[in-house]
Amino acid sequence: MIDIKIIKKPKDTGSGGTRTVYTAGGSGATSEKAKHALRADHAGYADSAAYADGAGQAARANYADKAGDIADGSIVYDKFLRKDIPDTAQGRITFADGWTANGAALLNSIMKSGNFVSGLQGWQMDALGNGEVESMRVRSVLEVTELLINRLQAQEGDTLFTDNDQIEDVEEVEVGGETLYILTLKEKWEGYFTAQQYGNVIKGIINTLAAKEAGISDYQSTSVETDGANKFYTSWMRVEADRDTDQSLGDNQIMVSLYGDSDTPAGKNFPPCKLMTIARWGCHNYSNPTSADYAAVLASIKRRQQLFYLSAKDGRIVKLVGVDQPKLRNDNIGTSLGTLPDFVLDYANVRDRVNAGRDYLYAQGIVVSDFVKIDAAGDYVCIDVDKGEWQDNTDYLAGGYNAVTQQYERHFVTHRGCRWMCKYNQPRNGVYVEPAWNSSSWQLSEGNQNLSMEIVSTNGDKFRRDIVNTVLTPHLFFGNMDITADISAASWAWTRESDSGKTAADTAWDASHRGSVTGVKTLTLTNSDMPEGWSSANRAIFTCTVSVNDGENTVIVQNQATV
Repeated sequence: MIDIKIIKKPKDTGSGGTRTVYTAGGSGATSEKAKHALRADHAGYADSAAYADGAGQAARANYADKAGDIADGSIVYDKFLRKDIPDTAQGRITFADGWTANGAALLNSIMKSGNFVSGLQGWQMDALGNGEVESMRVRSVLEVTELLINRLQAQEGDTLFTDNDQIEDVEEVEVGGETLYILTLKEKWEGYFTAQQYGNVIKGIINTLAAKEAGISDYQSTSVETDGANKFYTSWMRVEADRDTDQSLGDNQIMVSLYGDSDTPAGKNFPPCKLMTIARWGCHNYSNPTSADYAAVLASIKRRQQLFYLSAKDGRIVKLVGVDQPKLRNDNIGTSLGTLPDFVLDYANVRDRVNAGRDYLYAQGIVVSDFVKIDAAGDYVCIDVDKGEWQDNTDYLAGGYNAVTQQYERHFVTHRGCRWMCKYNQPRNGVYVEPAWNSSSWQLSEGNQNLSMEIVSTNGDKFRRDIVNTVLTPHLFFGNMDITADISAASWAWTRESDSGKTAADTAWDASHRGSVTGVKTLTLTNSDMPEGWSSANRAIFTCTVSVNDGENTVIVQNQATV
């Protein structure tokens, strides 16, 4: 009931404005009708008191401020929402001060759960359609313009990057005594047309749960590829007809045949089934009798015989080429990154060279413009480059970066019949250094680098007593290069000894013919240089000794002249 204390309504009596006041406490029929106005259970907008016509013709029940009891079936329910039972609004509702329902709230055009904390818990959806939820399950199709994965994506088994479809229906048919299968493929989007076509070699895989859902038994769903574990159901097929070659097929239908067990990698093949995912593995070589452009057919076959796949099981990324059957040949591995293919490790010279557990790149060919090789310590390994005959005022590298070739290089040159390796970039400290035996900027890499000495006499080696007169000149060679002029005079020394043995006179003579004393490399012999008792039977032996420092070691070189 609506509790109304007073209802007032002016009544026109036609006598100059006299009004009569009816109260809720009155009696009689008039007050009974006023009670109906108090109830106001058929007031459509609660402002027209339909039953208050006897209560002073009240036009609006302005004082019905407590609708405590409205009868079921009242027309009020057609105009207002109820909050005690489920109800439906036919128009737009605006919440000026937010909205809350079972812990969810709508504030400033953002709908979110009461426990929402970004990145942690709850959910939120704003007016622009941006949402954040804990998880989402899509039972049919998820279509996105851009997919961002900010945390973790895991993949097991092999992932093929190639034409793929899902089987919606399988129809078994007999053609020429052979069992074939018409596969109806799922339409991925409106207007979708499958890319599977005549000649394709197809690999189909379905996991155990999906196989069971499709009606495949446990026994049938066990593939020997999984060592007896009920994990995968694998089928190898070849497309025998598509819509282009058989007009009886639909836009997303293909007709396939099964490969024999012996033609498959596992030695066992299975028929296709519903829900199976299929992918183009390759294309068998064929001649399309309906094609006038055979070159285009060959190009299509070659394109369809290649694909990329990621193998989590084998630990490699592979580019396949020339695939025309389920089983792969060695030449089908065009590129492999990661664990080397087994057939590569079968080569003894490769197996003995590579490090176990290390990733490698195998490719049928490679072209690079920038190649940097490093050792185990991370230092770059240079490429040896032969620069031909040495030229003065020319830049040479000893492991430096060549901006022209975009690689680290070590240069080799030819000079004086020998091959030299650059040890310091040229120019060094602004100076171009010629390759030489004692140059710290160059190192002899090929050629005779032995040190040897020859002694030349101006007047032979046979003299009569009292007529000795000759000049002995030593020549020091580094390989075939005369380096005598490079050796300082202090590095040379001459000693004398008779056939009969060393005497005190010989020792005294030695002291006066050291390079540090004489300052010369040559030896002038006269009668006074001959030892006592010198004769043809007791000849004198003159020995030349030179100390050579090649920048790393000191080497003693000697030769003798017998007079």
